[in-house]
Amino acid sequence: MGQLVIYCEDRGIAIEDLSESELASFSELLGPDLYAYIDYDNILQKGIKCEML
Repeated sequence: MGQLVIYCEDRGIAIEDLSESELASFSELLGPDLYAYIDYDNILQKGIKCEML
């Protein structure tokens, strides 16, 4: 995954700004479901325990 981070840093973009095809070029395991895990608001909600009840 380090290559993915370097790719984004070199282009000045965030991982969530990559297209599905760009993600897939790094691994066939990376698909549209990844966006739910890297979305800033979703990450914040995962950390709020009362929201998980």
